[in-house]
Amino acid sequence: MTILGVILLAVFLFLIIKLTLNAIDSGTPSSIGDAGEREVSSILHSLPQEYLVINNVIIPDQSEQIKDPTKTYTTQLDHVVVSPYGIFVIETKNYSGWISGSEKAKKWKQTFKSSRGHYFYNPIKQNWGHTFALAERLNLDIRAFKPIVVFSDECELHVNTRTPVVYMSQLEEEIFNYTREIIPRNRVSIIFNKLCKINLTGEENETKHIQSIGERFSEREMIIRQRRCPHCGGELRLRNGKYGAFYGCSNYPKCKFTQDIPSE
Repeated sequence: MTILGVILLAVFLFLIIKLTLNAIDSGTPSSIGDAGEREVSSILHSLPQEYLVINNVIIPDQSEQIKDPTKTYTTQLDHVVVSPYGIFVIETKNYSGWISGSEKAKKWKQTFKSSRGHYFYNPIKQNWGHTFALAERLNLDIRAFKPIVVFSDECELHVNTRTPVVYMSQLEEEIFNYTREIIPRNRVSIIFNKLCKINLTGEENETKHIQSIGERFSEREMIIRQRRCPHCGGELRLRNGKYGAFYGCSNYPKCKFTQDIPSE
């Protein structure tokens, strides 16, 4: 084989490997989630000019900072839309299958015909956490914020909620449902500019945010292993409920934290 032939063969093999890796990566949860956020971003950027859009917002989480001043924690919001009709905080879930859950449930469930499905943290609670962090950071009344959870049209929603939970195809209509002006128009751009300033942009900040999530998760798991409540520090006691045994906080009903007992 000639030198040119060897080079062409090497290039061909490189392209095959690259295409294979890209195909595998396109099916990962991260890439699927990114695709959903891009679709929602496209919908939001088609809104009229009075709606100012910013995606992938990372801000310091002051409530977590109070718990441990030696560490810097952040929270990430998929999309924020600042308008005269409110500040929309949008959480995107690019899921398929059958989605079931309620407003106050700790976890929701994703079910498929071919499998038992799995549980994931209630996205309403997740998005309200983001919303409170943003309201605190912007020093604004929480009533100015409109949290919305958006799911892919590929799933089937069976949820019972007061907070809006909509398909991507319904997002624009849901935003337009808010017609009463609650933020003065001359304040909209001021709020948006402040949000842009506090947004921690760049790959380095995204990496730090992921690290902070890991640290918080590890700390939370360590506290639970010590049979202490990660919310209030109370004792976690073994209890029996409608669906079996679980750990509940000793400060119930003031603190309603519970922890499932992992199956063997």
